[in-house]
Amino acid sequence: LPCVYYEFTVTREAAGQAATGTDGRFAFVRWASTRVRDEGGAERWHGSSGPIPFLVRDDTGDVEVDPTGALVEISCARVLHNPPLAAGLTADGSRVTVVERFIPLDHPVYVMGELQRLERPPGVQRPEIGRTDHLVVGRPSRGGLFLLSERSEHELLQTLRPRLFLALTLGSALAALGAWELSRLA
Repeated sequence: LPCVYYEFTVTREAAGQAATGTDGRFAFVRWASTRVRDEGGAERWHGSSGPIPFLVRDDTGDVEVDPTGALVEISCARVLHNPPLAAGLTADGSRVTVVERFIPLDHPVYVMGELQRLERPPGVQRPEIGRTDHLVVGRPSRGGLFLLSERSEHELLQTLRPRLFLALTLGSALAALGAWELSRLA
């Protein structure tokens, strides 16, 4: 399935030693994966397509997105139980579950990040616009939110509205309580 972002989690319920920091290659996508053992003895591997840029297109044109460091919120998923590619992991009778999450090619996506201008090497330019700079949406330079989501901006705001109301209400209550305590001490 062609996709612009891919991540996986493999869970093996069996005994074995834990390790971290393994690298792998799969279908032309390089991933960095980690392998850990949970408290119940199950081993879990997690990895993603990582920093492979992709293009997002809207009514104004297209822009490159570098997903490095993004919070990725996606619902497209596939769950596989004891898939054929995991035959080596199930040889001792253990159970393997693979959960794949992905953003399919041409699927709507909302990106919240910082538009950055990168300079191309001398002599390299985009012939269609004659520019030597390169615009990329990426992680904000001052540590702000960088989000890739299948939900629209409106849907995200609807989700955050109750949280914002709660935070403002609690903040106001704490400020009032603090003012009251200060007035008692005076």
